[in-house]
Amino acid sequence: MYAAPRTAPRRPQGCVPPAAQLLVANRAVDLLRVNSALCTASGRSRG
Repeated sequence: MYAAPRTAPRRPQGCVPPAAQLLVANRAVDLLRVNSALCTASGRSRG
């Protein structure tokens, strides 16, 4: 028996304001930048 997994119901995009989406995207980009900066800084200090 094969059943399509439905873990989470689909939420309409209209309920989330675009401003919140922009804030989440900016936060994710900032975290990626900090992570890459830390990785490069630790690599430079090592050697």
